[in-house]
Amino acid sequence: MFEKILVSLDGSELAEAALPYGRELAECLGSEIHMLGVCDLPRLPERLLKAYVDDSASKFKRAGLRAKAAVICGTPADVILEYAEKAGIDLIIMSTHGRSGLTRWVLGSVADKVLHSVTVPLFLINAKKVEAVVERKTFRKVLLPLDGSDTGEAAVPFAEELARKTNARLLLLSVMMPAYRITAAQDYPGVDLEPIMKAQRESAEIYLHDVETKLKQKGITTSSDTMVGSAAETILDYSKEKQVDLIAMSTHGRSGFGRWILGSVTDKVVRASEIPVMVMRASGPPHGLV
Repeated sequence: MFEKILVSLDGSELAEAALPYGRELAECLGSEIHMLGVCDLPRLPERLLKAYVDDSASKFKRAGLRAKAAVICGTPADVILEYAEKAGIDLIIMSTHGRSGLTRWVLGSVADKVLHSVTVPLFLINAKKVEAVVERKTFRKVLLPLDGSDTGEAAVPFAEELARKTNARLLLLSVMMPAYRITAAQDYPGVDLEPIMKAQRESAEIYLHDVETKLKQKGITTSSDTMVGSAAETILDYSKEKQVDLIAMSTHGRSGFGRWILGSVTDKVVRASEIPVMVMRASGPPHGLV
């Protein structure tokens, strides 16, 4: 599933945050690493970037990994996307400008452009957390948010493969929308919300139990939780509480990365998460119609 992994580098410490993840994934999955140096002249001379990328690839080779190095000049996002398509890349790993506070949803221009057009799974890393990666094993717990839809399940095979090869624990999470958001009950004060919430929770628990059972039958260590609240915020808070190492999510194929829906759950999680997020497209072309 992940035969070829692309790590994009530009010579910066920010981009280097992708290297520890690329190495562990390559070791666990037996993947071939493609290190792509994107030369955005005149910021960094091509010859210097080539020496840097070649050295990075050599370190991986000395560790017994398969690694290739390439340097291409051009618009970074376009170079990454074109190389990934031509080389048959199965997973792209890249760093983002992780921020918080008033600019919480800022991702970074290059990562944004790749995110909005890519058709293969994308592994995004908040570079501020790179020290934590070096100090411990990268993957121990993987959070897999599910909403009961086919779209949400698009991430399951990727998360399952990763968990199997890295011995990570899969944490399944369903976040239920508060009943008043569904029924507009604030306009009908006499409405009893408890039966609605009870039925919603029971449905979510049955669904998660079914997914959990299937994963356990395949030898995957897993657990599940059902919570109520704002989906993106709950996912982010849960990932911190459980000390998750990776969030694996899918995006809606009908709109895809070509046209993010403002305020979408995956979009917010990707932009605000302080841990890596792996995003998979559910179906459809990159610029499908909403």
